[in-house]
Amino acid sequence: MVYEQRCRIGYWLGHASLEYGGIGPYALRTILSLLAKAEPGWHFVLLCRPELEHCVKNLIALAPQDAEIHLIPPGPFKLSSGLQTTGPLSTIIDSPSQAEKLSQRHLQLWLDGLQLDLMHFPMSTPPHSPEHVPYLVPPLLELRVPYIATIHDVQELRFPEYFSPAQRAIRAMHKWKVMDQARKIIVSYDHVKEDLIQYFPLSAEKIHVCPIAHQSIYFQEPSSAGGKIYEEKYRMWKPFLLYPAQTWPHKNHRHLLKAMQRIRDNRGMDLRLICTGHANDYQQNIVAQAKALDLGDRVVFAGVVPEDELSWLYRHTALVAIPTEYEAGSFALIEAILLGVPVICSNVTSLPETIGDGRFTFGPNDVDALSQLIFRMLTDGSFREENIANSTRRAEHLRSIDSTVFIYATYQRLLAAI
Repeated sequence: MVYEQRCRIGYWLGHASLEYGGIGPYALRTILSLLAKAEPGWHFVLLCRPELEHCVKNLIALAPQDAEIHLIPPGPFKLSSGLQTTGPLSTIIDSPSQAEKLSQRHLQLWLDGLQLDLMHFPMSTPPHSPEHVPYLVPPLLELRVPYIATIHDVQELRFPEYFSPAQRAIRAMHKWKVMDQARKIIVSYDHVKEDLIQYFPLSAEKIHVCPIAHQSIYFQEPSSAGGKIYEEKYRMWKPFLLYPAQTWPHKNHRHLLKAMQRIRDNRGMDLRLICTGHANDYQQNIVAQAKALDLGDRVVFAGVVPEDELSWLYRHTALVAIPTEYEAGSFALIEAILLGVPVICSNVTSLPETIGDGRFTFGPNDVDALSQLIFRMLTDGSFREENIANSTRRAEHLRSIDSTVFIYATYQRLLAAI
């Protein structure tokens, strides 16, 4: 889509960290696709922290004439300590210090100087703590340029029991301020749009479903030397199940552990599990459960691993198992499908439509169904081959979806309305 005049689009990357789960890769893969399909009239101004500069430079190498990088200036961009209190909401909203006001003013002036036509915030999530604000700033500023925000989920509303009252309050205020001030909202799936309309006073016309950029999902493969290192590192763990996910409660590691115990006790199959992804405070609960189920030496939490190591794990796993209770969209599922490795997933939100075959799904709270499906995937060769063949078909379909068409159309609609 060619815009009639040169349009400068600010694209806020912050530091796009894996600490925030899938939203970091989402932001990077989305801009990668947009630059790969760039046409005259669109120019991207990529805003990032210094630690991400090298990565972003590699991104714009695809289309250097269509993008430029600006480093977010340093400064004490922090919220008041009220964010960490359990006091009344007015304390949280209305008590920023003078230093914080000056910091926000400094950032605002910097953004004004970039002469942007619109902004896109692909990581509009609430901060987990005040020090994260520099990376997820948008709703804290009164922007003079119209902006689009990507909203990824409303898990705190679907599973309030997994969040403290203060966390729910912060997320609700943050999310509503983002969506109220945004001219357009982008979501990746219809179910997220439906949730936003259900929980917030938003019109359907403001929310645009723009699919994930499947074309730009790829992995750096390990070198020959790297492969040997990983082979030795995980030699004692083969064969292993793989679950790439942060250790949030809704990721449901606990039922995967129960399924492993049931398979061991009822089927005599001793399984091992490798979990990758950022560790948060809840991980200690999962570790304790593994020990209680006598699985302590059968589960390893590898943390955030390099891309080539994750690729090796995908390609050498016996099965990727995704028991999550809630997911806007599962990158682990998509990655397994695109790599053509055996994968099963829970039957929630977008996962059934992504995998496309109900034989390979299960209820996230049905430990019997999960254990039976894992056992069948590991012992029934024909069923396993059908799973891989399904992934091949689904990968072709996912790769055929051009997400950039939807996003550029959203940009154009916003500009046309100004």
